[in-house]
Amino acid sequence: MPQDHVPPPKSLQAKMKSSSGEDSQKPMSTEESDRALALELQKQLDLEANQSLEADPDASQAQGRSASTPAGMVAMVPANVHGRLTVTVAEAKLAKNYGMSRMDPYCRVRIGHSVYETPTSANGAREPKWNKTFHVYLLKGTKNIDIEIYDECTFTNDAMVAHSTFSIPEDVFKFMVVDDWFPLSGQEGHEKEGVLHLILSLQPLRAVPTQHMMEAAQPKLPTEEQLLEMGKMFPNLDKDIISSVFVEKSGSQEEVINVLLQMSSE
Repeated sequence: MPQDHVPPPKSLQAKMKSSSGEDSQKPMSTEESDRALALELQKQLDLEANQSLEADPDASQAQGRSASTPAGMVAMVPANVHGRLTVTVAEAKLAKNYGMSRMDPYCRVRIGHSVYETPTSANGAREPKWNKTFHVYLLKGTKNIDIEIYDECTFTNDAMVAHSTFSIPEDVFKFMVVDDWFPLSGQEGHEKEGVLHLILSLQPLRAVPTQHMMEAAQPKLPTEEQLLEMGKMFPNLDKDIISSVFVEKSGSQEEVINVLLQMSSE
C-alpha cells in the first residue's frame, strides 16, 4: 500500500535548508525532502558510530552504537521513518568467475537515497565473504533494496558481475529478523547469476528523554520559604499536607492555594 508523504519536522527542515545552501524560499519537492532527511539521519548514525569508537576503540564497527545514545534511540523520532534498518551482507555464491584470474568482488547496496559498499573480498572469486553490517534509517515509502556486485580491477574500470532489486520482506516491517538468500541476475540470465546472503532486521525508534522531559517528570517540591509562607496562611494544615498538594499541582501557586482554602474551610 503506498505511503503518504509526511514532511520532516521543522527542526530538520531548517537543517536541510542550511546544509543545502539555498537562500530562496522555494519549497522542496518530495524527493528532495526525502533525500535531505536521509542525509541528515545518516549524519546522526555516523556521529553515533564515531562516538562509539572513541568511547571503546576495540568495539566492533558493525555495531554502530553510541556510548551516550543506546541503539534504537534517537533525540528525535521523525514522523516519516519506519525505524532503524540493520543490513548484514554476509556472502554470495556466484555462478561464474569472469576473467583469467580469481575475481575480487565487493557489494554495493542502495536503500532509498543511501548507498553502502562492502570491503573487497580479495580472491573471493565465486564465493566472496564480507560479513559487513550497515545501519540506515528506513524512510516510509522505501520498499526496495538494490544490489550490485562488482569485480575490483586494477587497470580498468570495475566490472559489474551481478545485480538484483527486491522488495524488503514484509517480516522485516513486523520487526522480525530475516536471514535469507536472494537471487542475482547477470550475464547468465535473470536470477541465474547466483545468490546473495543477507540478514535484515528493523528496530523501532524511541526518543531519548531530554533534560527538559526528565525535569518535567521529576516532582516539583516546595522550597522551605514557600512552605513557611503557606504555613502562615494556613496554620491549621500540616506542612506535609501542604507539600503533597504542592507536588500534586506541580507547583502552581494559584491551584495550590485554592485546594488549601477548600481543605481549611472543611
